[in-house]
Amino acid sequence: MQIQQLDTTNLFLGIMAVVGALQSLTFLWAGFWLLRAIKDLKHALAMFEMHRVAPLQAEMLTIAHEVRSMAGHADGVAAEVERTTRRALRTIDSVNEGLGTAVGRSLNEVNAVGSGVARAIGTLFGSSSRRPARLLATADRGASAAREMT
Repeated sequence: MQIQQLDTTNLFLGIMAVVGALQSLTFLWAGFWLLRAIKDLKHALAMFEMHRVAPLQAEMLTIAHEVRSMAGHADGVAAEVERTTRRALRTIDSVNEGLGTAVGRSLNEVNAVGSGVARAIGTLFGSSSRRPARLLATADRGASAAREMT
């Protein structure tokens, strides 16, 4: 009886050994297949990068360079516009000052002539006339307003 039990046990041990060997071979085959799949995936990613990403990257670098160039040009134009505007404002201020001085002098001269005419009329008609006195007062107010402007 003992021999029959050993035969059955040996048979089960043999089956387990074959199953273990097949399992090891299956794991080995799966490992090789996985390594090959990883290698193929790496190759596919490298090809994708070479054919798709690299041209896009080059195009983006070109666009970035053009944008920097345009921004630099825009900065130069803005600086030139600012310089020209400041120069124009200085010129306008200078013209305004000259014009204000010339207008002030002209007003003073006109007021002086008016005052002189009013005094001459006052002298001709005498100081009792009311009209020359009004002209004289008007001329004096014009002269004081002209002095305030300058």
